[in-house]
This record gives sequence, C-alpha cells and structure tokens, in this order.
Amino acid sequence: MDACGDDSMARVRKKIIPYNRKGLIFTIDGIIALILGALLIIVTMYYVQSASPKFNQINLHRVALDSVTILEKDGTFYDAVTSGSTATIKQFVENLPDPYCAIIFIKDSSQATLLTATKTNCTVSDEKVIARRVFSEKNMGNIYVAEMVMWYG
Repeated sequence: MDACGDDSMARVRKKIIPYNRKGLIFTIDGIIALILGALLIIVTMYYVQSASPKFNQINLHRVALDSVTILEKDGTFYDAVTSGSTATIKQFVENLPDPYCAIIFIKDSSQATLLTATKTNCTVSDEKVIARRVFSEKNMGNIYVAEMVMWYG
C-alpha cells in the first residue's frame, strides 16, 4: 500500500466498473451499431422501392422500342404491309414473356390503321408506353408508322 492511497483507488475502480462487466461497453456499442445498420438498410430499401415504378416504365419502354426496331430491321413490317397479313407480327407479340402485353398498329402516312396485332389473355392497365418506328416500302416508297403499345398485364 502506498502513501498516496493507490490501494484505495483500486477498490474504488472495482466498485465503479467490476472486472466481469468490462465487455458490457463493447456489447452496447455493438447493439447500437447493429440498430444503425438495420436502420440504414430499411431506409435504403424504402427509397429503392419508391423509385421502382419509374424504373419499370423505363424498362417497359426500352422493351417496346427494341421490339419495333427488331420487327422493322428484319423486314417483318414490310412483309406484313405488302402481304396484308399480320401472322408474323401476331406470332412475335404472342411470344413476348408473360408480364408483357402489347398491341402493334401499322398505320399509313395519314395515320389510318392498316393492320393490328394484339397479344391475347392480357389484362387492361392504365400505365402504358408507346414506341413508334417509321419505315417505308422498298419499291413504292410509301411511308408507314409501326406503333407498339405495351403494358404489364
């Protein structure tokens, strides 16, 4: 024992924070970190879900635009106009994956509808996107517009 009372200081420390409770502070810090981490994940998920409908519309528009581009580039629209048959377009629309529903219109330069192809067994939706593609007959030079209306259903 020291004259300054070092032994009494050790006894006071033992009374304030016993040696078997030293891990308590680390446990409390861990719990606080876990709560803050969970809160961060919950807030992030909320923002991701709230942005989801806008992303779905953009994705839907891209699929529609890609679809009419493919049909125009491979000559399907040209063949449909010259033959007057929508069989190939109808087959394409029917083979779209399940969440996608679509109607394809082929219109002349005066916007009169010449041909239509619709996917069957689809439900109606208020949220639709429209993609258009302009094409012409190779020999005659007439201008046509292919319009695809697409929605989830």
